[in-house]
Amino acid sequence: MPGFGMNGVTPAIDQEALLRLASAGDGAAVATLLAAIEPEILKYVNRRLPRSVHSVASPEDIVQDTCYEACRLIHGFVSQGPTSFHRWVIRIASLRVKAAIHKYRTRRTFTVSGAGDDDASVIAAMEQLRIYRRTPSASAAAHEFIFALERSLERLMPAYRQVINHRFIDGLSPDETAVKMSRTTDQVYVLTCRALGALREQLKSASRFS
Repeated sequence: MPGFGMNGVTPAIDQEALLRLASAGDGAAVATLLAAIEPEILKYVNRRLPRSVHSVASPEDIVQDTCYEACRLIHGFVSQGPTSFHRWVIRIASLRVKAAIHKYRTRRTFTVSGAGDDDASVIAAMEQLRIYRRTPSASAAAHEFIFALERSLERLMPAYRQVINHRFIDGLSPDETAVKMSRTTDQVYVLTCRALGALREQLKSASRFS
């Protein structure tokens, strides 16, 4: 079947025929349309996706997601000329790029801030607990503090307690914690933030933190 010309354009009659088939659920037609413009999508994504964001999603990942979305949404596409399909897919790619950048910025903000300034004292406390478990102190004050911290941890819901232990006691990375807990890395970030907040409230109620 004839392919696309420059900038994702085919002779109108060929493209319209393929689009009619694709909209009717013809998988081969959808694949043909997307394969023809995939190099253009990759060029577009490479121009707009910052290299730093590749740690979250590579250009190839974005292209794959774009094609998946196009297949999923093809029934709602309405042709408005020979270049309309190309423009439509590029708009999808643009949204996927923006989503990847937002995900990267959200993750970076969380990482740099250490889950928020309010949680800095809680994280420091967890570091003391980690050290104490390895080398118990003979200090009565230290023992009392650790006892209160352990009691506060016990009052947390199991998932909160688990994520705190993995991240701050075992020293696992977010990705490693995600594997341990059968969750996504993004879910681990959110769960950690909530768990630290819950622990902070428990410590406040115990009059250990203000």
